[in-house]
Amino acid sequence: MCNQLSQLNIKFYRYPYSNIIAIKSSYVSSDVANLFGLVPDNHKNPKWQKIVIMEHVTIEKLTLLVDELEKSMAVVEVS
Repeated sequence: MCNQLSQLNIKFYRYPYSNIIAIKSSYVSSDVANLFGLVPDNHKNPKWQKIVIMEHVTIEKLTLLVDELEKSMAVVEVS
């Protein structure tokens, strides 16, 4: 997941011993965050959206998230 985010030039943070990846909110639309159940660091004004990697989070789900992030970035670039 981190490699994919890096390839898209998405700013993120992952502590090496944690199962959480935090993505800068400016890279994640609220629709994408809601669709994939990302966890904001602050519900009123989030600066980070967190992906919590657990057993039920499959590669397929992460691939769909990366695809949606890439699509939403393309829309922003075109605008």
